[in-house]
Amino acid sequence: MLPSTGPCPHLAHARALVRRSLFALAVAGGLAACGGSDDGVAPPPPAPATAPADVADACPALSLAPGVVAPASATGAYLCAAGIGVTDLTAAVNFYKALGLREKARLTRADREEVVLASADGRGSHLVLFRHADGVSRDYRQNPGKLVFYVKDAAAFGASLVAAGGTLTSPPAPYQGRLVGFGRDLDNNLVEIASDAAARHSYLSAVGVGVSDLEAARAFYVDALDMKVLAKLTVAKPDGAGGTTPWYDEYILQSSAGKGAAVVLMHYTDGSAKVYADRPVKLSWRVDDPVAYAARISAAGKPVVSAPARATDVSLGGVTVGTAKDGDGTLLEIFRAPPAEACAPIAPAAVGASAPSSATGAYLCAAGVGVADLDASVAFYKAAFGMTERARLARSDRSEVVLDSADRRGSQLVLYRASQGASGAPRPHPGKVVFYVKDAAASVAAVQAAGGQASPPVAYAGRQVSFGRDPEGNLVEITSEPTAVASYLSAFGIGVSDLEAARAFYVDTLDFKVLTRLSVTKAPGVPWYDEYILTSPAGRGSAVVLMHFTDGSAPAYKDNAVKLSLRVDQPGRYARRIFDAGLPVLTAPTATPEPALGEALVGVAADADGTRLEILSSPN
Repeated sequence: MLPSTGPCPHLAHARALVRRSLFALAVAGGLAACGGSDDGVAPPPPAPATAPADVADACPALSLAPGVVAPASATGAYLCAAGIGVTDLTAAVNFYKALGLREKARLTRADREEVVLASADGRGSHLVLFRHADGVSRDYRQNPGKLVFYVKDAAAFGASLVAAGGTLTSPPAPYQGRLVGFGRDLDNNLVEIASDAAARHSYLSAVGVGVSDLEAARAFYVDALDMKVLAKLTVAKPDGAGGTTPWYDEYILQSSAGKGAAVVLMHYTDGSAKVYADRPVKLSWRVDDPVAYAARISAAGKPVVSAPARATDVSLGGVTVGTAKDGDGTLLEIFRAPPAEACAPIAPAAVGASAPSSATGAYLCAAGVGVADLDASVAFYKAAFGMTERARLARSDRSEVVLDSADRRGSQLVLYRASQGASGAPRPHPGKVVFYVKDAAASVAAVQAAGGQASPPVAYAGRQVSFGRDPEGNLVEITSEPTAVASYLSAFGIGVSDLEAARAFYVDTLDFKVLTRLSVTKAPGVPWYDEYILTSPAGRGSAVVLMHFTDGSAPAYKDNAVKLSLRVDQPGRYARRIFDAGLPVLTAPTATPEPALGEALVGVAADADGTRLEILSSPN
């Protein structure tokens, strides 16, 4: 049983659960701990002897907002990150952190050092601050663009900007139902502040680039880059005498794919002599087909600096990337968009100043279970818990179906079947799948009607609790939860041979935190298993439950058909933590050649019991 506060914290009454009895749950003996031998389970491949490279995602992929339907798009293009050059990288990073942004990754590129920042709300595109390391002198203080932040409290955001060393040139004032203000960062970049009732703290909602010919730039960004015009505005500024004077004209462009921050094309009308050409600014795009996208740019008469190809920068992990320029020399980076989500990103439950801190950003985005009959298992979880199918993926050694919970909360559940040629069918694993449900009795009936087993719900501390088995024999826990609309995956349990050693690894290396330790009984005085319930310090995803059976059974803890898919900020560094802990990194994070994942950065490791750990880059 896990709590309703936060993404999937455990019960508010967790301590009382230490004494919980399952009252001799009668499921025809199906609730005994899983036993069996390791027959039919292939051992993992040997781990590489060298430490993983320090790779990270320079342009983290974004997902549609919950409930948003993907619009039709010729290219799938959207702005995943916007970069600005800075004089002092450390000072600039600290400045934007003071505004609520979170450092996500550091990369060493061929000619520059980059720091990728995610907005406090986990929305919009990323901000990349970079400093060139090629010895060429550049003026970082004459960028004729802007960064636009939508914020919950415009006055507080403006105060933070000043406290961090910036200048508030125009305090937030009412404008069309919002408070709008302007300021300057440490490198004189224009920062626009706009209040937004939907913001929980702040996010990068738009990025402005200066252009010498506004109409020509609009035509290129719309026709070649596949953006669409949202509005054209004429912006004025105070004239010091109580009136206004012209400042700049702008086109606000949105992605046709429905993701990422807007791009604002800006041309100044105040008579100032702006330098529009070859500024240290870049726009990074995710697109369906980088080669075709580069061809569109070339056909529009703009230079393709480097055709899309496997990156030579070690820090990029071998992803496909190309570069081009717009009519004013703004750098355009082109990355491939993943065609499917094997481990869909999860929005943070808390943001801003109250957001949990995390050294790695790690959270459980999906938990996987191997099954003998994939279609039957998918049908069971759909019928029993109202799960919906997100994607079907043909992986290199297995077929996967990714399921979302009915409530679209918690982590995804991945059911998979090994490719033909694998020996034996997967045995039930000595763990569990935990669902929080609105109506426990109805869920029990649904489980039974779908072909599973479940005990009658037992009243406990204002909740109803049941245990059962899916058709493959895997343990399922059902707990009533008042805040559930229907049901969601609240936690995923894995069996471990050494509970304390596993806790140390998952906490110290994988960056989880202990919520509680419980001793679960089958009946009063009859032990069943001990468990640690772990949550993500990043404040996202379902809990991970480490389980060790104390009922005298002999579960097969080793090499079960189970996987944990983890989203992290810097996959290379995370894999290195595992490597340094003495556990196997089977595949160092790199651009996967699997077509189903579209070159996403993916690594594979294992815990001490052989549970597969998939490591993927976190999008926000």
